[in-house]
Amino acid sequence: MNDSFPVILFHDGFDYYSCSSTNNILDNLISTNRIQPIIAVFVPPMDRDNEYAFDKTSQFESFIIHELMPVIDAKYRTKHDPDSRAMAGYSLGGLISTQICCNNPGSFGLCAAFSPAYYPKGNEVERNFENGPKKKIRFYIDWGFYEPYFRPDAIIMRDILIAQGYNPVWHQWNEGHTCGNWRAHLHLALEYFFPAEPTGVENIKTDQSTLKCYPNPTTGKITIEVSGKTNNQSLSMLDINGQQIRTCQITSPVITLDISTLQCGVYFIKLAGANGIQVGKFVKQ
Repeated sequence: MNDSFPVILFHDGFDYYSCSSTNNILDNLISTNRIQPIIAVFVPPMDRDNEYAFDKTSQFESFIIHELMPVIDAKYRTKHDPDSRAMAGYSLGGLISTQICCNNPGSFGLCAAFSPAYYPKGNEVERNFENGPKKKIRFYIDWGFYEPYFRPDAIIMRDILIAQGYNPVWHQWNEGHTCGNWRAHLHLALEYFFPAEPTGVENIKTDQSTLKCYPNPTTGKITIEVSGKTNNQSLSMLDINGQQIRTCQITSPVITLDISTLQCGVYFIKLAGANGIQVGKFVKQ
């Protein structure tokens, strides 16, 4: 077998595996074709606060990049491109996820930070993104409204990323700093980073053109630009499983759709007409 697979590394690995039942979440998402098969690595800390936030962050980062991942890559059929490699963590685990991705965008290009604690070292990680060059990293960030010690910094980080052109996917929930909150919304990050190829979209890899969908991610409306002729073309919207949830005929090269009632997740647009099959993708926040 020559297939290779994306990788996600979970900090506080024992908690993600036991408290959050992340292995079951992954199995369910893969079996229902909501995400592609991935390799998950659960890493427990030895000295959590210092490794994630204070005196040992550099050593821990070096361990992940130069010791652990080479072993994982040698033992399993992993994809090596950074857009196929993610790390995730909550609280201080969200901080170290952000730091490692910031310092190593060629190794990890996907970062999921749940209720991240960005305050250590005078908010150093936030300042690095605010003052440094833009890097090729995609972000998922969320937090609870009832997290007075974490919510302000998470909002500041979101705004910094938006100002720097990162366009992060983010959510604020009516929740607190709890494992139940992070477990309930883990699937959103996984579906954003590793969407399965939908069964209802033909020729997704051989389209003559890709539809432009913006803003992306979006909350209330999505605008779609069509190239070529627009007469008598059928536009379909599909969910992550390829199930058609909306269809219409279009006669204009630009169409705007109200998607405010859709659940959060990844969606596809398929356009069938005189120009063949064209496909676009967007994320509903």
